[in-house]
Amino acid sequence: MEEKKDKGGYGRYLKGARIGLSPLVWIVLSIAIAVFLSLSLLILLPSRPGVSIVVVITLPTLIIGLPIIMKERRDIKIEEAVPDVFEELATSLRAGATIEQALLDLTKIQKGPLIDELKIALNDMEGGFSFEESLENLISRVDVPLLKRVFKIVVDGRRAGGELAEILEAVAGDAREMARLQRERVSKTLMYVIFIFAAGAIVAPIIFGFVSQIGSVIVNITKGGHGTAASPLDLSLGGITINLLWIYTMIECFISGIMLAFVRGARIWKGIIFYSLSMALIATVVFEVSRMLASNMLPTGV
Repeated sequence: MEEKKDKGGYGRYLKGARIGLSPLVWIVLSIAIAVFLSLSLLILLPSRPGVSIVVVITLPTLIIGLPIIMKERRDIKIEEAVPDVFEELATSLRAGATIEQALLDLTKIQKGPLIDELKIALNDMEGGFSFEESLENLISRVDVPLLKRVFKIVVDGRRAGGELAEILEAVAGDAREMARLQRERVSKTLMYVIFIFAAGAIVAPIIFGFVSQIGSVIVNITKGGHGTAASPLDLSLGGITINLLWIYTMIECFISGIMLAFVRGARIWKGIIFYSLSMALIATVVFEVSRMLASNMLPTGV
């Protein structure tokens, strides 16, 4: 008996995030929302085009990346549940229960994404699959590296004639140790992540926003005017005025996102999509708010 495997692609992230839309519909919807908000902001804030530019670039990417984040969080919950679930199964087996009865009892008292997958495996066994075949179907269905490895060990050990309870306990111990090492790595890099994110998305934009307005004040003072001269850091492109310090802030956010990816041990593309773009969006809002505050605070501000 065979089970159809998941074809993969972006659709598996939507499925894993429990979003009942096709990839094309989700992407088109994301772009439409971003364009609508960007045009609205451009109409409401014509003197702040940077906000509209960032929104139209970052928002659809973040919305498209949302199912990836949701699926990864679900995968983390599955990985965290592996040690307790396997130890519970091993205890039931040592008490004399069959694997089907142990799974049935477990699914009645516990909840979570891993339990949901084990319910499907239990249904497979009730439908005629062997225990090994049910786990292989689960491996092909769930895209969680740790879960694939531990279930592969269980299947191979069972086929080699090993005692299932002992195999489950050994795998549970290894999974618990791996989870502990992962938590240690996250805790050790947390302060670096907070520092880089705060410096790039909050502190630097605040400083640059005030500096941008101070430049306008200096130009006004040298010309003897009050609030009429443009900032020397403003660059006009096709009728749209963009501040050079804002451009520098966007570059800094891009680089910071890559740095965060290295610190977290994530892939570079994830650092760019999730860290860089989220930092760019936050930094733009902070930058523009800082400019408005500086304009109101400085006596000769624009």
